[in-house]
Amino acid sequence: MAERWTDGDLEGVRDRFSLGLRDTIVVIVPASFAFIVLAEPIVSLLLEYGWVRPADVPVIARTLQGFAIGLPFFSAFQLITRTFYATQDSRTPALVNVGAAIVTIVVDLVLVRSVGWDVPALALGHAASYVFATLVGLILLRSRIGSLDARRIGRTIARAVPAAAVTATVAWLVAAGTASLVDAQLVIWRVVQVGLAVAAGIGVYLASALMLGLEEVDEVMGAVRRRFRG
Repeated sequence: MAERWTDGDLEGVRDRFSLGLRDTIVVIVPASFAFIVLAEPIVSLLLEYGWVRPADVPVIARTLQGFAIGLPFFSAFQLITRTFYATQDSRTPALVNVGAAIVTIVVDLVLVRSVGWDVPALALGHAASYVFATLVGLILLRSRIGSLDARRIGRTIARAVPAAAVTATVAWLVAAGTASLVDAQLVIWRVVQVGLAVAAGIGVYLASALMLGLEEVDEVMGAVRRRFRG
């Protein structure tokens, strides 16, 4: 993008940004949905030993879910920030970050002090700050480089979200079904539970992406294959 900006190729900058955002969407959105529905099994598998008691798992899981809600927006804002850097503008994303920090503080105060929520509220404040940062960043970036290829990006979102929702539903059903059949309190069965849920989710997501025509999934998989071959 920096090379295209230097050459005065605004269309090239927009194309690279659009591709990066669409590829981010098809990877991060299903991951976010998966973290939300599999939060408790994942936390139990990774942390339920030593100082983390079983009673602590739900709180940690809700915190993970709060962060997962903001994950797509956090990822999008990283790309937006780097697009500004590519256009030789580091001031704008810095100012947006200041605004995002203020949003975090305000949301945290409201949820913790006024509503009475606990630690997960801090994660939701973090998520809210990146929703704010992404929306403001997109508006400011559009004024800098013109059109953001909103039609293609919107089409990708419209296909990725339903595919991710189906994926999350299947992953949750597999995790719940596994837990009902085995003693999921044992580490080995936690591994089986999470592993089967993730594997089923990936398979369903790839099938859904194929049926919905999510071309970006092929692009991402091609990039991964090239990276390993290289």
